[in-house]
Amino acid sequence: MIIERTFYAIQCDSCKIKAKNYEGRVFWQDKSRSREEAIESEWHEEKDKHYCPECYSFDELKTT
Repeated sequence: MIIERTFYAIQCDSCKIKAKNYEGRVFWQDKSRSREEAIESEWHEEKDKHYCPECYSFDELKTT
């Protein structure tokens, strides 16, 4: 039997790598979980764009 399923991943809008959690998992069954895992892995979300830690640097002195 073939079953079709949809999975979600977060991809860096700059370098195109996919976010991984600490276990190396990339795909999730829902959008919110993929977003949560990326944020926990130090990814940055700005509007509808996502950036890996290599492509985004946060200025700790800057207040927003």
